Amino acid sequence: MMSTRSKKKRSKDVDAAVGSNSQYSANSLMREGCEIASKARWARLQKQQRSNDVSHMLLLKKMENGEMVTLDDLKQYKPLSPEDVGRNEDWLKAPYLVSTNRERHNIVHLQSRRFARNQKCHVFRWMADYREWQQKPLDSKHIKKVLRDPCFYEYCVPGSYGFFTEALNKKRSIVNGTRFKYHEHALIPCSEEQKKEIERETRERPFGSMVTLKKPPLGLVVELIDEVDVSVWKDVTLVEGKIVIPVIAGKTNSKKSKWEVAVLPGGDGFLPSKLKIRNLFPVETAFAITVHKAQGRTLGKVVLVLNCRESQKCNFTYAHLYVALSRVKKGSDIRLLLDIDAEKNYVWENLSYITALKPNKAIKAYFDGYDGSDGCFWNRNAAVDVYVGK
Repeated sequence: MMSTRSKKKRSKDVDAAVGSNSQYSANSLMREGCEIASKARWARLQKQQRSNDVSHMLLLKKMENGEMVTLDDLKQYKPLSPEDVGRNEDWLKAPYLVSTNRERHNIVHLQSRRFARNQKCHVFRWMADYREWQQKPLDSKHIKKVLRDPCFYEYCVPGSYGFFTEALNKKRSIVNGTRFKYHEHALIPCSEEQKKEIERETRERPFGSMVTLKKPPLGLVVELIDEVDVSVWKDVTLVEGKIVIPVIAGKTNSKKSKWEVAVLPGGDGFLPSKLKIRNLFPVETAFAITVHKAQGRTLGKVVLVLNCRESQKCNFTYAHLYVALSRVKKGSDIRLLLDIDAEKNYVWENLSYITALKPNKAIKAYFDGYDGSDGCFWNRNAAVDVYVGK
């Protein structure tokens, strides 16, 4: 335990090193906040600061209390319509929130082509890194068929949005989740041959076409869109007045990105298989995001993929739904992706499984285990009693 005298001496040393007006000085607001936070055992969210939409907030508050969600609760949000996608560019660019990477890959493949047709450009993709392919088909024809799966590829569409998946430069705020926009000349060819290949494909193929490159490009050109002060980037930006930077494959300052486990469906003559994949670039397109990766972010507009699917793993949980709904500032920034019947009516009944969802009772039991007015001590027996319903 550090003595009071030692703490005062450390504070003076810090002030001497960084200056008394620095955010790191002993009396700064940031320093005081860090001191208070270091003493906390746990924190409880008392008020949602992201949204001021009353009806939207009522549902979030209802879920914070662990209450069941009804179809009427969900009907306050509009279904995604053809008019939204066809006439409003914001909804064309809006990310689809899903629960699994399997769905994310499929939606990225479809949405990238839709976006490219609308923006009159092309979709570029190349093979990602993969390994440990379990139950890999033996026949070369079957392997060729399986390799068409979107999960094997990294996608790039000029003019679309994306985000970094690693902390490349914390000082310049390029961290996991930082948004960017792919530049109109987004690809840095790895060779003169690839440059000619890109020029030929874009010249001969119609807008919206999928151009599969034989090799990955040397790099990507992206524009940071959330950075306010352009002047601090003037020494590295490729375009004056904007923050346009290159991203080179494999050139990162962080640890190697994690391998993602992908499950591939079976087919005629071959079984389902599983493998590990990893992007060569520390970026992903923002056409679709898993709920897990969306945590902590404020998004402009989102499309929630809530329909009941055959695979239970693809359905939303109670926690998934809360995180997805709380990403935006108001309910009008949400659209629901719903099925349409033969009479072109939205099938709300496919969301009925959500009305049976319940919060994880283990989480509530854990927090109820804190006793006393200050909530600093955890009572294991009290938590177990709440969990088993005593």
